[in-house]
Amino acid sequence: MSPEDTAAFIQDDADGYAAGLTDLDLIARQSANAKNYKDRAAQSATSVSLTPEQRDAVIQAALRADAFYMSCVQEPFNGRLIAAIPWVFAFTSDISYEGGLPHTRSNIIFLSTDILSTSKEDLAGTLVHEKVHIYQRQNPEAMSEWMGNKFYEPFSKVKERPSSSDVRSNPDMNDWFYAKCKEPSPISMPDSTAESHELRPRQAWILDNCEAMGAYYEGEAKDPEGNMVPSNPEKITDVRKGTDGPNEHPYEAMAYEVAGRFGKWVRGDGC
Repeated sequence: MSPEDTAAFIQDDADGYAAGLTDLDLIARQSANAKNYKDRAAQSATSVSLTPEQRDAVIQAALRADAFYMSCVQEPFNGRLIAAIPWVFAFTSDISYEGGLPHTRSNIIFLSTDILSTSKEDLAGTLVHEKVHIYQRQNPEAMSEWMGNKFYEPFSKVKERPSSSDVRSNPDMNDWFYAKCKEPSPISMPDSTAESHELRPRQAWILDNCEAMGAYYEGEAKDPEGNMVPSNPEKITDVRKGTDGPNEHPYEAMAYEVAGRFGKWVRGDGC
């Protein structure tokens, strides 16, 4: 995508990501409100100008990632299917948009130019991870089946959380919060039109019997005397230890597992 198209996508916010940011999300992103967040993010896109070397690095990393999918991945999806998904990239500068972290929205992989200076294998590994999220977004039925088989249970809609929520927003997730269970919930999921009160019996069982997933902002920090005091996050990675990565959401659990296999493949340790 061109810098102008990237900026327009961010400003249009067609997926509602910026509109759904909580109070702590905005604080962690050094933004006063959703408009300020979009303005700063769009500015980080329009200031990008890739060098020929950077463009080549991305192309080579994408080819490397697809070679891994083609030769190594049969589960949890057919790697040939994901390799066939077209690559669409958008680039931003520095850390003013999503802390400079790679992520996806719609069918687009967003990369900060900072990450282009990493090793070719690290960049390819990042693309392996992010393309999993594109596959997930495009194949909700397959993902629902996979999550059900793994006992990941949806229990609360992301868009219904209060603005005071301490769970970090992540554009790579779907519309639900999940819990990791040891068995399927005995209370079936209401249909997609269900109201919040219809979910409560199921939520109660899940929260009593399963481990809720989500990256929770760290709510404390040490003062100059070493005492723990309430604190707002300074950046989007300021979350409680052990709640991010594969523990944040089933989509992340899958992406981290597949990307971990890429590391083995690179080292010649098989698939």
